[in-house]
Amino acid sequence: MYPDGRYNINFDISAIFLSLFLLIIYFRSRRKGRNMSKLFMGIIYFLHITAIMDLIQVVMRNDPSCFNYYVETVSIFLSHIIHNSLACMYTMYIIHMTRTNYLMTKRQKMIFFIPEAVLIIFSVIPVLQKQLYVLERDGNYIRGPLYNLYFYVVVIYFIISLYVLIRYRRALGDNLIYTWIFYGGSAASVLISATHPYLRAALYLQTLCALGVFIAIENANTLFDNESGAMTGYALIKEAEILYTGRYTSSVISIKIPNMDYYFSIFGRSNVFELIRGITSYLRFLGGQGCNIYYPSSGIITMLLYNMSEKKAVEMAETIRQRFNKKWDVPGMNVAVPMQICVTTIPDKVMNVDQLMAIAGSGYNPLIKEPVYVVDGINSEKRLKSVEEAIRRGLRSRDMTVCYQPIIDTNTGSFRSAEALVRYTDEVIGAIPPEEFIRVAEHMGVIGKIGDIVFEKVCAFVAEQHPEQYGMDFISVNLSSVQCMDENLARRLTDIAGKYGTNTRRINLEISSDIFSYNEEMLERAVKGLRQSGFLISLDDFGEGDTDFENLIKHPFTSIKIDRKMLWQAGLEEKKDIILSHIIRMLKELKFTVVVEGVETEEQKNRLLKLNVEFLQGFLYSLPLSEDKFVELLQGM
Repeated sequence: MYPDGRYNINFDISAIFLSLFLLIIYFRSRRKGRNMSKLFMGIIYFLHITAIMDLIQVVMRNDPSCFNYYVETVSIFLSHIIHNSLACMYTMYIIHMTRTNYLMTKRQKMIFFIPEAVLIIFSVIPVLQKQLYVLERDGNYIRGPLYNLYFYVVVIYFIISLYVLIRYRRALGDNLIYTWIFYGGSAASVLISATHPYLRAALYLQTLCALGVFIAIENANTLFDNESGAMTGYALIKEAEILYTGRYTSSVISIKIPNMDYYFSIFGRSNVFELIRGITSYLRFLGGQGCNIYYPSSGIITMLLYNMSEKKAVEMAETIRQRFNKKWDVPGMNVAVPMQICVTTIPDKVMNVDQLMAIAGSGYNPLIKEPVYVVDGINSEKRLKSVEEAIRRGLRSRDMTVCYQPIIDTNTGSFRSAEALVRYTDEVIGAIPPEEFIRVAEHMGVIGKIGDIVFEKVCAFVAEQHPEQYGMDFISVNLSSVQCMDENLARRLTDIAGKYGTNTRRINLEISSDIFSYNEEMLERAVKGLRQSGFLISLDDFGEGDTDFENLIKHPFTSIKIDRKMLWQAGLEEKKDIILSHIIRMLKELKFTVVVEGVETEEQKNRLLKLNVEFLQGFLYSLPLSEDKFVELLQGM
């Protein structure tokens, strides 16, 4: 208070300019999609309006010649009702920071707003308003018998804030200290307002606290990607850290769009991101208030759905899938967009932030056929560890089984060769599906060791059973890319074959087409060394991945095996059927022996016979057989 008894206006003027500065910065930063940020913006709005109303009152009280009863009435009404609503908004902001708003039931939310609603009712209804304050015609401001209701409501909300800060402090993480400063400064402003009303410093102190929050918390969370219209992957990481700390159940839907480079090259970057923004806008509308949208990686849009069950998330994913079945019409594009939708829940099915980002941030997976699928990361991790332990036991005991799937000669109708396939039944977890077994072994880096075990078992089988006496030309053994990168591969395999007295010409080594993405020089040396050692070499999985036709001529392959997926897709789409037909004709003109795997139906068989394919392999002819049953099959021929 000034010595002459007038009110101090300097703090109100400072609060007006400071809050205006925050609003300008806030709008220039173009924040979107975060309810917490919108709430913070509302707090700044309220501070700015209250400071203006407060300044009007102070000017008129300091200079009676400026007094206007109606202006004073409106300014007091707005100042009281807006300023006292800030306590409720501060508490809501803290609740949003800890994400406990997603844990509150509808009833709890209604109870939360009761003190604020009571205050608004008393402020709006004239009869009740007189219990709070009275403004006389001469400008005399008189506090009513219930004036302390303002302070009681503020105290209630500060107690709620204190409880939330203590109860859910871990969810604040690095922001805990800044939140306590914000809370303490706001509480101090209330005390100053009650004890030193002439000082008028409360609004300035509250605005100063808001500036601190903006710098320390809100500005640190400027994680919006304007190109995609969504928040960044880093924003997803920070949000997930809060959810895991508080153990809040939420669902995650990740939409994965393949071949983004293709869209960029055809439609241009600006048009593609216009499409992405259109998709994120649709998802934001679909998800509503309890949803945040992220763009963690190219072609991946992730929805974080607070307090949503897996069942509802799957239903929402199905709605999204149906929308993607229609074309997206955006400026410059009218296009159907293929996608996969991954659904999971945290923390129930994803154990930590790293695993969540691995799931949500991984790209389109062509091996997954379902358009909508659920990922159980925790059980998957447990299963992965169990399979890894099983593989280690299998490597120590070397009791992995080799099965043989016959390959039929279409000219004679007899089996002329077979593919050796590894199978493993662990003593603890039982039989492991071969796709899972191979994938985990590659992940562990032991696929090469398993390949050596299989090769040695095949050599022993050929030496003991002499399948050539039953008309078998050779046994095919798969080589992994890891084995092919070994400079001593040819010598090691030759030594193993020599150990059992196995003729290397009775072994056909199948090399997967994905090997060309590795060191080509080492591959060329490995293949050359194997051919010089007498092994037959064939290219496996042709048609899958990025097979380069130049490599067909560059390397001395004796046969080409066409991947099963190519055969199956040809039965579904006419264009892919045409491609398969032309590839088979081309390979035959290049004098390659053609083998097609995955033959399961008579229709497939007849189609391939018309194309004069020499060798067929698949369940239509035989399942993979144990060594004894395979020998029985050969003996019965």
